[in-house]
Amino acid sequence: MGLLAAIVGDSAESELAQEALSALGSVGDARAVPLLEPEIWDIRWPDLQLKAIELGVAFAGEDGNTFLLRLMRSAPSDAQFIPLIGLLRTSELPTALESFQVASRESQPVRLAAALHIDRFRGPEFTAFIDAWAAVDRRLPTLVHETMHNIDNGFNPTVMALYAAAKSTPAKRWDSYPFGLGVPAEYMASGTEWVLLDQRFDAKENKRARLRRMDPAFYCYLVTEFIPKVLFAPNVRYSGR
Repeated sequence: MGLLAAIVGDSAESELAQEALSALGSVGDARAVPLLEPEIWDIRWPDLQLKAIELGVAFAGEDGNTFLLRLMRSAPSDAQFIPLIGLLRTSELPTALESFQVASRESQPVRLAAALHIDRFRGPEFTAFIDAWAAVDRRLPTLVHETMHNIDNGFNPTVMALYAAAKSTPAKRWDSYPFGLGVPAEYMASGTEWVLLDQRFDAKENKRARLRRMDPAFYCYLVTEFIPKVLFAPNVRYSGR
């Protein structure tokens, strides 16, 4: 197992590394975790790196979140840290909570990814943590909103068409704020905030459900295109504006 793990991390040939990882998956068990872990950040290919992490989680069993937490503390970049958050298991709450605590002290893209994924976790400890985090992090809605304004995504024809359609159709105006300002940037920022945080709009409806009901085309664009392919893309660029 040690030789296979070393090949995964040291190989300069993707096919050889893939074969070694596949072989390790066939013969490995929990004993392979300390052998594979130090090799992960040396893997040259992001897709293979993620597969190795997923294999390590599987090998770790009930300690999968502990394995991920160690990787979070050693991740060389945001692009390598962020996928770890989505792999956290709801069955291991104490280490999941510790992982979110670590993420909450990282850069803005990492904190935003954590804000997206934390709603999968339930319990009084998580409720208390979210309240405390929001109190010191300029409120999570502000974090999401300001992140949107610092992404150099431009305004493509799809966004402009969706904005024009919503602005000219009262039934599509899920909130008065972005349309009152007349700025497409606010339309994108507010819509993304509503999808990610899903706060209450009123006593009957959450914001995400309201947006999906009133402007389904914009909602579909956000959840299938913008959020997964732009906002959380590994190569997202921040303009610093």
